Amino acid sequence: MWHFSLAPIFTTIRKSTPEKLKYYKDLVGYGFDILLKNKKYCYAELQEAEEFLFDEIPEGLIMSDTGMDLTDAQQLFSDFNITYGDRVIILTFQGMKRLEETKKK
Repeated sequence: MWHFSLAPIFTTIRKSTPEKLKYYKDLVGYGFDILLKNKKYCYAELQEAEEFLFDEIPEGLIMSDTGMDLTDAQQLFSDFNITYGDRVIILTFQGMKRLEETKKK
């Protein structure tokens, strides 16, 4: 699982369509509230949106993206209708502030 203070840069993988790719590329540089277990966790800026074949993504990135071992991660992506041969978008974010830090001020 991603931890803000250890790695302020993180990724997430989404299934790609031409419309989604344009949407995310247009949002590079914008900030987002990041949710963890349906609760706001931090604020982060979208740094990059790149399209890849799912097959091209290193196994380590798939596991770190999900916080699961490879078998469970592949099943999760399959549940989201992402399998080998599909085009995906890797979104890279730079964490800006944890919400707990924001609340303390």
